[in-house]
Amino acid sequence: MARFVTKKEEEGRKLRLRVFAGMFDFLATVGSILLIFACVALLASLVTWIRNDAQTTFASIEYSISSALIMPEETQAPQQ
Repeated sequence: MARFVTKKEEEGRKLRLRVFAGMFDFLATVGSILLIFACVALLASLVTWIRNDAQTTFASIEYSISSALIMPEETQAPQQ
């Protein structure tokens, strides 16, 4: 048997659903902002790591290239 719902009960249900939806929207917004801050922090950390690693990597590559291109002077034994 179907239960009849009065207008007052229906308005109460709608109000509760509206309040719940508003709270959920607020929590989702706060969570999204925290997630954005975490992503920005991770990107900043990644950029810092890349800068430091690039300096080390290019220093090693530069040394290898310069040592391969520049021939060391041949040392001659002193002639007597």
